[in-house]
Amino acid sequence: MPVAEEHPGTMRRSTLPRRLVPILQRRCVDSRVPEAAPRHRPALQRAIARATAEQGVSMIELLVTMAVMLIILSALSTVAVGASRSEVRINRRYQAQAEGRLALDKLRRELHCASAVTVVSSSASPVSDGTSGNGINLTLGGYCPTNGLTSNTSLQVFVTWCTGTSTATTGDFALYRLASLSSQPTCSTSGMKWADYLTTATPFCLPSTTTACGGVFRSATSLPVLHITLPVNVNGPSSTTSSFRLVDDIALRNSVRS
Repeated sequence: MPVAEEHPGTMRRSTLPRRLVPILQRRCVDSRVPEAAPRHRPALQRAIARATAEQGVSMIELLVTMAVMLIILSALSTVAVGASRSEVRINRRYQAQAEGRLALDKLRRELHCASAVTVVSSSASPVSDGTSGNGINLTLGGYCPTNGLTSNTSLQVFVTWCTGTSTATTGDFALYRLASLSSQPTCSTSGMKWADYLTTATPFCLPSTTTACGGVFRSATSLPVLHITLPVNVNGPSSTTSSFRLVDDIALRNSVRS
């Protein structure tokens, strides 16, 4: 049987298999634009729609966010307060140590130039060699650069270095300097304060050849020395941390050798 030939430009209408018709119908139904929702929804449906909407945040999400933010701000505030307190403590410690160094330097200059040095107790009475005292009595000539006089004269200046109650920390002591042209001044907190936060009231000691001060003896062939100990602690005398100790043995150049 001969096969019919198809001429160009002609289209042959084909029919779809029956099994594909239901599938195409379902696809057409699914792709239709959904109908508009009714204007008047029940209250429950509106509440559900608001609850499931993703615009903004819910109350629970807002509370959780605020709680997390509060925790972060509290941590940052704690760090800032701790850093501020540490800065204050460091500044106080540095100032106390600097004052102790300046006081020791001032003592060294005056002891080198003094013509007489006596270690005294809190009652201004002299103590024996090898015993620590609350203060020292110095006699400075008019030629000494630290006597406070405006010119080099024959006058003598009587100077007292002593410890008194600190006004900064309870239990600590401060180092004061008093000067007079007439007589030896009595120890008083009205003098000029050179150091503070000292943890000892007896920083001065004059060693002998038989009695030591801080492990230091006086040599029989050397000039006498004054042993000075200035322990500084801004946290008080009972603290075991942040302690700074200044120790020096200063020669009395205007004294005689033994």
